[in-house]
Amino acid sequence: MIAKDNLRELRRLTKLLPNTPNGHPVVSYDVGSGSSVGYGLLKTDDIAVQSNVLEAGTKFPYHTHTDIREWIIVYKGEIIFTLEGGEEVLVQRGECITLDPGQSHCAYAPIECHLIGVTVPADKGYPDASDES
Repeated sequence: MIAKDNLRELRRLTKLLPNTPNGHPVVSYDVGSGSSVGYGLLKTDDIAVQSNVLEAGTKFPYHTHTDIREWIIVYKGEIIFTLEGGEEVLVQRGECITLDPGQSHCAYAPIECHLIGVTVPADKGYPDASDES
């Protein structure tokens, strides 16, 4: 997790995000239950940024990303991640979770949740979550 103080700039930027596709590619997810729609904001060889809206009750089954590091930043609502081993992490508005390559996880949105997902290739030399303050 990253400190809430470090999210000031992110809060400013999320106010600029579209609530409708506005020409951005729309990504629908095959989720365990519920609905998730994503709006592609940026995609290069080095980073992908996406805005997602999850309806209340949306569940993502356990899965693992072996080739990416993922940051999930919640800007409205909340989402609960269950990590390998059963640890539950509640991520609420203004908070972030880092998921390292190979870290098995599932997620559940008990209420409507709006989030930003940022992914980078695992081989780009970005720090592990344990290296963050």
